[in-house]
Amino acid sequence: MDGYIKSASVRAGDTVVQGQTLAILDNRKLEVERQKFEGQKRQISQQYYDALADQDRTEIAKLNAQIAQIDSEIALVDIQLSRTTLIAPFDGVVVSGDLSQALGAPVELGKVLFEVAPLESYRVVLEVPERNISYLENGQIGHLIITALPDKKFELVVDNISPLANSDAGGNFFKVEATLGKDSPLLLPGMRGVTKISSIDKDLWWIWTHRLIDKISLFIWSLGL
Repeated sequence: MDGYIKSASVRAGDTVVQGQTLAILDNRKLEVERQKFEGQKRQISQQYYDALADQDRTEIAKLNAQIAQIDSEIALVDIQLSRTTLIAPFDGVVVSGDLSQALGAPVELGKVLFEVAPLESYRVVLEVPERNISYLENGQIGHLIITALPDKKFELVVDNISPLANSDAGGNFFKVEATLGKDSPLLLPGMRGVTKISSIDKDLWWIWTHRLIDKISLFIWSLGL
């Protein structure tokens, strides 16, 4: 919801536990609104008791409906008040978000304030050039070497191949998701590295020449030959 930053207790890089407070939004406006509804409810409740004493069924039904409506408004405000405290949904590490320099600043509905990644069960996202995507399939095993940990090798298994290509300055590539065979405390979200996937067996002649042959075939086809 829209609001203002009241306090922030964590920043990117901090480790958090489930239920820990990440930040708090200013809730004074909501508190005033809740007090207003409570005052209205007390006033109408008194009228309701008077109607009961007079046995005015029409007035009783009308006031009872008004009380129910106010209760709904109070319940909605309570939900909004609960959302002014941002808590960690699970144990993990904050990978983005630093509101320490934004105290008192407004935030809008839908704005991402924090991103928290779990400390276990990492997902590995591979960027595979489109020329190689046809050689991959789910269940294939590979190994990952992280740039920051060149002496460590992590086994992984391909479990999802995106059907849509992405583009960057280097050309088109597909995102391939893989799971690690074993978690490691050395890994942190956002690390990058190089992966080798065990693919189908081919002889050395095919390995050395298939890319050139593919390019020649594509060129000949483009000429309409």
